[in-house]
Amino acid sequence: MGKDYYRVLGVASCASEEDIKKAYRRQALKLHPDKNRSPGAEEAFKEIAEAYDVLSDAKKRGIYDLYGEEGLKGSSGGGESSDADFSYSFHGDPHAIFSELFGGRSPFEHFFGKGMDNDLDILTVEVKRGWKEGTKITFPKEGDETPTNIPADVVFVIKDKPHPVFRREGSDIALCGCTVNVPTLDSRTVAVTLQDVVQPGMKKRVPGEGLPLSKSPETRGD
Repeated sequence: MGKDYYRVLGVASCASEEDIKKAYRRQALKLHPDKNRSPGAEEAFKEIAEAYDVLSDAKKRGIYDLYGEEGLKGSSGGGESSDADFSYSFHGDPHAIFSELFGGRSPFEHFFGKGMDNDLDILTVEVKRGWKEGTKITFPKEGDETPTNIPADVVFVIKDKPHPVFRREGSDIALCGCTVNVPTLDSRTVAVTLQDVVQPGMKKRVPGEGLPLSKSPETRGD
């Protein structure tokens, strides 16, 4: 029976291209010869490279899914390949596969200044209406990978953006300062600035904009 490339990478047969890429990256960091000196690690590093080489290519993966490793490699020991002119053979350099994804032959070079990886994931946060400040949105294992750590979770925390007029109080909105243009009896407009939180029934006195005083017409009430 041929190799189970899905099992080698630790993914399901329905895994997406992105899932396959992430699985390879995760295992490659653990098994890279510059980091892992344990027996069998180098051979496992080659196996995950071959598995990724097949499953990341639509044509190779399609043939493999139908006919297995033997059919993919044109071997008579397995199922017959659907493409008589196609015969796969791994090029044998797992470091070349690693370089495609990490930009360098060593994970330490990748993470500490040489050959930076441009393959970045874009996380989209859909902020739902009514979410309160402090609400957390978590993306499991989407943080940076390092040679010694698995990816951490990425957590976004909702914070209210200050507003020049309104202030949030739970699910309520408080009017916390505004300017009201008030018409006067002599057809002028007076700008009245309110600095405090506006409450129902609140009154604001505007000095000197009322009716003239009978005993002192040049002076006005409020």
